[in-house]
Amino acid sequence: MSNLIYEYLNQRLHHERFQSIAENHRPDKLGSIITISRQAGCAGKDIGLQIQRTINRNIHHPEDRWRCIDKDMMRDSAKKLDLPVRKIKYIFHGQKKSNMDEIFESLSSRYHKSDKVIRRTIVDVMKAYVKKGNIVIIGRAGVALAPFANRSFNIRLVASLPWRIKQISLKHEITDDEARKYIVEVDKKRMAMIEEFSGRKMEEAMFDIIYNCEHFSKNEIVQSCVDLLRTRALVH
Repeated sequence: MSNLIYEYLNQRLHHERFQSIAENHRPDKLGSIITISRQAGCAGKDIGLQIQRTINRNIHHPEDRWRCIDKDMMRDSAKKLDLPVRKIKYIFHGQKKSNMDEIFESLSSRYHKSDKVIRRTIVDVMKAYVKKGNIVIIGRAGVALAPFANRSFNIRLVASLPWRIKQISLKHEITDDEARKYIVEVDKKRMAMIEEFSGRKMEEAMFDIIYNCEHFSKNEIVQSCVDLLRTRALVH
């Protein structure tokens, strides 16, 4: 029973830390963003880059062009904290530090920054990206930034488990069993990160549109997204 109480209190403290930071650092609604959330095995990066390139064909001023953001948030946050990227990866993997982890690391590492400081810095970096706008955020719980943006278009990519197992096993040259384990682990981390940064359970209603990558080609998804973006006047 004592372990259950400890775990509950630790999770409650962790949640309140991030919630209070997010609420105190709400960015002004200045930028427009496109976010891409995907299940493991769905080609989110390829689709995001194609969307960016397609949009930018009609944009002649460099300052107005769209950029793709993938691991940039993690790198910029680590740079601002003066920490190696590996020291903050746990947050981008939807993981948590216990109070004991904090104490042990503060005594054993010269790179130590408190969990609260790391999370506050990540929110600041997120805020800066949203303020700039004209960004395509691939993963990294980008959909959690939608409420803070002036305008957003939030895409979710899904497919059946057997199809995704085949994609992963071919891409990484691993067995189907290994691919299945990889998918389960990655999907769990991605969902945890979205829930951590949004402060609520992930649900389909978070997204403007959901594509089944098993039934639509990359080009079809890109063209459909760009058409919808133009219809909604997010891009020209």
